Amino acid sequence: MPHKYIDNIILASKSETRIKLLKNAGVTFESCPSNVDEDVIKKQFFDKAPSDVAMILAYEKAKYVSNKYPSSYILGCDQVMDFKGKLLSKSKTYEEAKERLIELRGNWHTLCSAVCIFYNKQCVFENLTESKLLMRKFTDEFIDEYLESVEDTVLASVGCYQLEKQGIQLFEEIKGDYFDILGFPLLPILNFLQKKQLLRV
Repeated sequence: MPHKYIDNIILASKSETRIKLLKNAGVTFESCPSNVDEDVIKKQFFDKAPSDVAMILAYEKAKYVSNKYPSSYILGCDQVMDFKGKLLSKSKTYEEAKERLIELRGNWHTLCSAVCIFYNKQCVFENLTESKLLMRKFTDEFIDEYLESVEDTVLASVGCYQLEKQGIQLFEEIKGDYFDILGFPLLPILNFLQKKQLLRV
């Protein structure tokens, strides 16, 4: 028997990855992206730890949508990269992406993934995870071939990779939950929905 969910869950995101993961888990939900300006928030809290910025972004996204739909459970999510204590943002060009990969190769970086759930304009759940990833010491030639193969998707994530695709070839070692690394802490979210009896068998 498939799982059945009540229909009052809203994902405050237009991320194809997050939408796909939630659908694959059998959750019935709506997608309503927030209009939160991430760059403004990052500049405002530039002195905060990257993990704190991830949670602030998730909080603000959920809050924004909850103000429009207070009777629904709103899932706000965000992910940032912490490289040597510095918060990195997405590359805007292929040249920046290549520079980013050169900077990251042979080094560890941390992905901070946050989820905040709002109900009735109040935060009722939050979760933060940190995953550590070590990139291989690949050559410049490998980077060029990689960038050519992944095309525009290289600009879609802060680390210039999608772990579920060719991006996995960049790594030597990974410490963390797969879903967290994809930017969507799925298990904590499902556990919350089940405890709130939003998950019904």
